[in-house]
Order: sequence, then structure tokens, then C-alpha cells
Amino acid sequence: MMFLTLSTSLSAQKKSKDTCFYSISYPVLDSPSVPHFDTTLIRNNDCKSDVIIWQSCGSEADYSLFQGDSLRFNKHTSPVRHSRVFIDSQEGKMDITDLPTGVYTLWLVADCTGGTFTIHLK
Repeated sequence: MMFLTLSTSLSAQKKSKDTCFYSISYPVLDSPSVPHFDTTLIRNNDCKSDVIIWQSCGSEADYSLFQGDSLRFNKHTSPVRHSRVFIDSQEGKMDITDLPTGVYTLWLVADCTGGTFTIHLK
């Protein structure tokens, strides 16, 4: 089992065969007192595949990943990746293996929270 060293907002996950799994912990995004949130995800070069595991959030959570910074987010563009999670016990997976290094916006619509944050993908 291999654990990944990531920034403080990321939870290290185990490596399974040639795939590395990552999860991102984020604040309640739709609260007026929450400042802009961003995080950096550094992919492990030893892995052939990289997958984000999204947390469930009530009965349904919809995760959409867009290119560009969330401060200039336009929801009318097409996402580069999408993942939907149903029921509290299910994991949502998003394969980010082939995405280029750069800045992305995650748009979350869910029962427990909603909003956007920035992911710097390296």
C-alpha cells in the first residue's frame, strides 16, 4: 500500500495497482462567510491512472470539472469531466489521468452544499 503526500485540503488515498486515488475535503461552499477555496492536487508520477473520489453529500451530489479559475467561472461552458453520486454510501469517481496540468473549477450541486472552488492540477 502506498500513501500519497498531498496538500492539507487533500486526503491521501492508497494506490491500487497502477491507479492512485485522491479525495478533496472542502468547506460548506454556499455559506456567505466562506472565503474563496482552492487546492492543489499533485499527481503521483508512479501511477498510470489518477482518480478523484468525491464524497457523497445527501441523496445526490453532482460534480462538474471545468477548465479555468472559479473566480471567472462560466457555467455555460462544457465541463471536461462530470461525476454524479447518489445516496450517502456511494463513492463518485472522476478519472483525471489525461487532463493537462492547469487550473480547473469544480462546480458542486448537492443536498448538503453547493458552489465552486478552484483546483490546481499538477
